[in-house]
Amino acid sequence: MAGDYAEVVTVLPIEQAATIFQDSMKRGLFTNFRGKGTRFAEPPRDDAFDDVEGDPPTFELMAEFYSSSGSTSSGVLFYAWDRGTHRELRIDSATLQATRMTVWSKVKKAIASMQQADPTLSYKSNF
Repeated sequence: MAGDYAEVVTVLPIEQAATIFQDSMKRGLFTNFRGKGTRFAEPPRDDAFDDVEGDPPTFELMAEFYSSSGSTSSGVLFYAWDRGTHRELRIDSATLQATRMTVWSKVKKAIASMQQADPTLSYKSNF
């Protein structure tokens, strides 16, 4: 289902939030051994004018989940803006319905881990 997202406001440094996101998106060792691992990369840019809106993210990261055939089964995008006193994060997913629950469980894991590190964290989501 296209367009799933979570918006997070936190005082965590971007580096810490990104590390938590990365750890939460990783698949288990056995899954990686079978070739269904997670790859992290910069998100692709659809348009050369992406930054024209005037508020490009400070940091962005994409987690891609691979099937045993080597094809991408879904992807999750992590965007972070440093607002000085706090950070605004957006986690976007455009996944197939079949993988939506798996992706959402990983997003929930990331948000729960961030909340442990920052009890003041707030978020909203349409997952």
